[in-house]
Amino acid sequence: MRYIQAILITIGAGLIIAALLTHKKALAVDSWEATQASLLYAYTQNLSSPTVAGANDWGTQKALVKFRYSVNGDSYTGNRLLLLDFIYFPQDKIHIPRNEDNKIIVYFNARERSASFVYKDYPYTAITMITIAGTIFLLIGIFLRKIGELILNALHKML
Repeated sequence: MRYIQAILITIGAGLIIAALLTHKKALAVDSWEATQASLLYAYTQNLSSPTVAGANDWGTQKALVKFRYSVNGDSYTGNRLLLLDFIYFPQDKIHIPRNEDNKIIVYFNARERSASFVYKDYPYTAITMITIAGTIFLLIGIFLRKIGELILNALHKML
């Protein structure tokens, strides 16, 4: 029982730490520089299994995007809509606004120019999801013994 508790607590703590580190990175992304880029493609891919009944009704969507931009004569290619887009992305973000030259605006890290996003929005939903999941794992890990005792007592009373 202690090993399971340790695993659950470790997973929960790891998720909460990941959420805090992502929060820190999201705040840093807000100060990234903007530049124009050529949009090579942007679409969503349905990741649900077509063999599961009704899967397409609730299927997971993944945003796929690719763009090319230049900074001081050096060319870079990016493939991220926003921070944590692999966990959650708003569906309206796949429609990327273009200017009159058919270019888009992307944001890049001046210190690591290959790091870039189309949007520098703060990922509230994804960070909240990670934090909630981490908290649930942590609480279950901490109270697992008590939860087990309550379930066993209830089963004994039923029998």
